[in-house]
Amino acid sequence: MALVAAAFATMVSVSGVAAQRVNLDTLSLVELPGVMVVIEGAGGAEHNGLFVDSLHRDITTALRDAGVTIYNEDAWQVTIGNPMLLVSLDLVHPSDFFYLFNIEVELQQLVVLARDSTIPAYSATWAAVDITGSVSSERLPTIRDHVLRQVDQFISALAIANRRYRGRRFVQRERSGSGDGNAVESSSNNVSGSTETDP
Repeated sequence: MALVAAAFATMVSVSGVAAQRVNLDTLSLVELPGVMVVIEGAGGAEHNGLFVDSLHRDITTALRDAGVTIYNEDAWQVTIGNPMLLVSLDLVHPSDFFYLFNIEVELQQLVVLARDSTIPAYSATWAAVDITGSVSSERLPTIRDHVLRQVDQFISALAIANRRYRGRRFVQRERSGSGDGNAVESSSNNVSGSTETDP
């Protein structure tokens, strides 16, 4: 999926109302109630010091410290949208001396198709920038630092999205031949009454 993009600063006019184009990835974070954290693909790495339980604990601690609610599976199943922060670790161990890795962190949640709102789908709606590289076997645990940097991207994007757009209403903008999906703010009203400035 497309990498997270910043909200467009260009102002456009829709039916005479001042409107701001906003990337849909950003809007998918607004009023997110919380997440369940899932790590996949790290099997076989624990003998070199990359412990999934420890990594999971570090991720959830970082999220909680940022004010993000963490769900266990039971709570996640009854939460609207079933939001999940999925951490995918693709590890290749071509020799005893090093690993090749690719790390993906994305938010997945239940959405509906624009052409038919009665059809639900579980999809990634936001993703951090992937990290690909290599690391010596004895330094495999340092992959944790890469993962936490991607989690920090999520925390930052979540905070910015809610600071700018919480309580606002948007309508979907038609796609151009080369453009990404965007929404258009249908009202300049901000129910929080606050004024935001870019960080």
